Amino acid sequence: MLKTSKAFATGAHKEVAKWNCVEMFPKPKPQAPVDWIGGVTKAAKTGLAIYKELKEFIPKKDEKKPEELELSEDDGSNTEAYKKRLVIWNKALDQCKADKAAFQAKVDETA
Repeated sequence: MLKTSKAFATGAHKEVAKWNCVEMFPKPKPQAPVDWIGGVTKAAKTGLAIYKELKEFIPKKDEKKPEELELSEDDGSNTEAYKKRLVIWNKALDQCKADKAAFQAKVDETA
């Protein structure tokens, strides 16, 4: 029985040493805006470029000109969804560390 207990403790200590919460729960990465937005933006820019080339051939009913599109590069790191994901991730890391400490205490108690 003592031999089995020592074998368990040795194996358990090796497992605890491999227990890396940061690797087990990698930090979430910001998600760029949905791809379809890029497709719509590209289509709008293409349409605007075509319009600029052909506008002299279009009969003028009114003198209003389309405005240039102002686009911002957003990597998604400031979104509310990303902030919520970070909160969940931090809770998962805290839980992982608590579980590791509890497991380590139980292994030490057994050994």
